[in-house]
Amino acid sequence: MTGMKQKKKAVIFDFDGTLCNTSPGILATMRKTFEEMGKAVPTATEMRATIGLPLADALRLLAHLDEEET
Repeated sequence: MTGMKQKKKAVIFDFDGTLCNTSPGILATMRKTFEEMGKAVPTATEMRATIGLPLADALRLLAHLDEEET
């Protein structure tokens, strides 16, 4: 079947960080979370370094929590 076009069934986009810069929203949400937890708010650089990690892991690292606390 060379020369025949195949119909695409799906298109997948890597939206976060590729098509749109979502880091401002992520950082604002993290800031608010730390404030609500009564924890010191990490710097933007520290928070940005955890983007892409599972949320529980990022919070554990940034807030210096034990695994049981997340």
